Amino acid sequence: MLRSVFAALTTIVLTLVCGVPALLLSLVDPRGDWVLRFGRPWARGICAAAGVSVSATGLENIPMDRPVILISNHQSHFDMLALLMTLPRPFRVVAKRHLFWIPVFGWCLSLAGMIPIDREKRSSAFQSLERAADRIRGGEPVLFFPEGTRSRDGELLPFKKGAFVIALKAGAPIVPVSVSGSLAVLPKGSIRIRPGSITVRYGAEIPVSAETLDTKERLIDRVRTAVAQGLAAPPRPAPPREVSARR
Repeated sequence: MLRSVFAALTTIVLTLVCGVPALLLSLVDPRGDWVLRFGRPWARGICAAAGVSVSATGLENIPMDRPVILISNHQSHFDMLALLMTLPRPFRVVAKRHLFWIPVFGWCLSLAGMIPIDREKRSSAFQSLERAADRIRGGEPVLFFPEGTRSRDGELLPFKKGAFVIALKAGAPIVPVSVSGSLAVLPKGSIRIRPGSITVRYGAEIPVSAETLDTKERLIDRVRTAVAQGLAAPPRPAPPREVSARR
């Protein structure tokens, strides 16, 4: 528990140290992606305090000059930290609305252009998805966790349709993302953090041009299968790129 307490205190301190300047700079230069710039050392510091290392494979599958939708599984709060540390370009994420109410952290989410969603309110959720579509049409990658919540046992939950409808409307390809190892670090419902290793696998791009709204279930199955295959892939002793939080 001492490590968990230390990691929690580190999170609070780093949120202030990184969040406050990110907020101030974002107010002066809204287009500077300051929150994401400060977000990487913030995530790296929290993982270091927790004794967690992060590695990534398949970074070549992330297009650097055009929009894309990232579809990831969700097992732990550490998933977002791992993605912040490994994604090679700025991105936006569709996140639960209550996260935006957290002082400093939530303000950073808002100023960074992250997209709040309230799945309990259909009209509000629809508006959030339309905002995500606008971001994608503007050329930005947008990250979705289509399970809607964290998996308690690591098994993939059913994928909600919203992200795939947006992909079809925007005509943006999908990159499946598989985050493994984070469940052992901090499972849902637990406050105890355990040291470990997290691997993020970015899969091959899946085009949506051959699909329509009538065939979206087929697209969902294809993406879900790709994410599952990434989770089932054996760990690699020497990944192409490792982002070590212990450095």
